[in-house]
Amino acid sequence: MLPNMDDYGEVVVTCLIVLVRVVFSLIDYRFMYEVLGLLCLSSAAFFTEVAVSRNNNLRLFNPRLDTSAGILMGAVCIPSVLVGRLVQRKRTASTWLDFNQLEDFKLHFWSSVTASIGLLVYIWVALSYRQSSMSIKRERKSWMIFAAVILFLAILLPVKVLNVAFLVSFSIWIMNHIIQVFPHCTSLGEAVLVSNGLAVYLSNAFAHVFDKTLFDGYSKDDSVPAILQGILIGLLCIPWLSKVVATGLTKFLVFCHFKQKNTKEKYHSAISFYIALFVASIITIGWLQYFSVLDKFFFTWVLEFVLQDIRRLYLCCFWAFVILMSAIPFYMVKSTKFEQIMVRKVFHVMVVVMFIPALTSQQTFLHLAFSIALAVFVVIEMIRIMRVPPLGEPVHRFMTAFTDARDSDLLILSHFSLLIGCALPVWLNGSTHDRPLARFAGVVSLGIGDTMASVAGYNFGSMRLTQTSKKTVEGTITGIISMFLASIFIQCMLLSSSFTITELMSLTVAVIGTGLVEAYTTQLDNFILPLIFFTLLLV
Repeated sequence: MLPNMDDYGEVVVTCLIVLVRVVFSLIDYRFMYEVLGLLCLSSAAFFTEVAVSRNNNLRLFNPRLDTSAGILMGAVCIPSVLVGRLVQRKRTASTWLDFNQLEDFKLHFWSSVTASIGLLVYIWVALSYRQSSMSIKRERKSWMIFAAVILFLAILLPVKVLNVAFLVSFSIWIMNHIIQVFPHCTSLGEAVLVSNGLAVYLSNAFAHVFDKTLFDGYSKDDSVPAILQGILIGLLCIPWLSKVVATGLTKFLVFCHFKQKNTKEKYHSAISFYIALFVASIITIGWLQYFSVLDKFFFTWVLEFVLQDIRRLYLCCFWAFVILMSAIPFYMVKSTKFEQIMVRKVFHVMVVVMFIPALTSQQTFLHLAFSIALAVFVVIEMIRIMRVPPLGEPVHRFMTAFTDARDSDLLILSHFSLLIGCALPVWLNGSTHDRPLARFAGVVSLGIGDTMASVAGYNFGSMRLTQTSKKTVEGTITGIISMFLASIFIQCMLLSSSFTITELMSLTVAVIGTGLVEAYTTQLDNFILPLIFFTLLLV
């Protein structure tokens, strides 16, 4: 049985969302296999969560304190989003090229299912062996199990053997890395979600390495999405490069009989990091240039892209002004007159102010801006974690002023996850005009729904959802109503588009589902809520 009522509520809400996704997908019989795959994955994830939540097994995975396993949510979130994109692509498909892209989306879905199944099998194996020391014989047995899983998935699912091997091994490596390097910083479900997403996304990117003809077909409109691939690959290289450079530099200093002191070690790590950052930048630019994604040098291309439309330059100036104003919440939180939770929601309001103007008319530019902002945020967090001079300590003091119970001194996720939550719907939605409200999913769910729920619940809430929950009925209802009204205003007033009956029905389901997830989940809602709202808007 599950440990408490809050966890039970999260599981029930997740099951209802999957059920809604399945029912609406069954309208088209061509998605029958995908629906069955999602149902089987959901069942496997449910039983895995029950097993992990029993007998205090969750502690074996170093989760964040006071959080549920979240395996069901983490395992089905990405596949549910991809089913939604599959249905959306089917609605807009009109030519043979569109139907070829439909097959690509199906492949992405099955890749996500493959990664999730691999992670679930790994969790079961870990449950079997982590309670006792892993002997060589048992270790060999576990590798045999993984080899059998890879072969079975390659035969059963429409995914190539090499792709299955990469998806399973890379997703497991990422999840292991998160659990071991950042203990008690994430829930197990969040680790599954991030590992699944990175594995699927990078498998598509690395497929282009072995089949360069896919890049030959890139148009100028595809350049901006491809930049995100290059940036992500470069970011993943930084920790590995930093470790390699630090090891080489240490050996060089030992060879030169140079004794390191504490101050010297700090500059030693700084030199290693900046060298790794420089090399990773070269890798990113080289990736983009080699595969002919860009016809110019990266920085030249970005500058020309911004200057193509004067509104993009105005947006950059506006964003710079709003970011400078973020210093005000820093001084507010230092004052005892303002509660930290209220000050933190100022950043959510800033999200609405910054991104809604760009979402209405500059989606492609916002896609690029989010990609560059991702690189900046990740590099800044690395500098903070490693305390790299001269910015390490000042950045640490600024970031820790807004932390909550879900953050730790080792890894601060709030600011980073807020950016990712707003960016994911933009990255996922592409340039399609079907369901135009979908690209606003992050801004509406986080900037409006989550903010209004917190403000109303904190100031006026009196009826707790459960005895142990901090969430209130008043806050949840306020969040749902605010998302519904904001969505109607955005589509009718800003986008000058009316609702069809189907769109209005999907919006109603989306705001209720997202509101219930916000109320019951113990996962990082900045990650989860935009994905849930996005996939339900596509039904």
